[in-house]
Amino acid sequence: MVNRVVLMENLFSIRLSEILEERDLKQKQLAEKIGVTEVTISRYINAEREPRPGILVNIAKSLDVSVDYLLGVSNVQTLGEGAKAAEGTAAYQIGQGSVAIRPDLAVSRS
Repeated sequence: MVNRVVLMENLFSIRLSEILEERDLKQKQLAEKIGVTEVTISRYINAEREPRPGILVNIAKSLDVSVDYLLGVSNVQTLGEGAKAAEGTAAYQIGQGSVAIRPDLAVSRS
């Protein structure tokens, strides 16, 4: 077995690639699901580009994994039922002109 040092910035690329392979999904299929090009997904997998927060959330939702897992913050791949229930409230609110971790801390982008 080969030991390899994995940098945090490359962990997203590795995990994304592994999930696609495990689920027999093509880059094109994921790209179509989240509204980006196949080239963009290829760049994520090859660590040539990092997704913006909104795209990262879309990738996680499309693959039914947590953002924390994709980023290497957690080794738990899927969200628990409690986390899924809270997802629409205080988790990440992206869109509607604001970004907030908590609704009472919304920051306008205008």
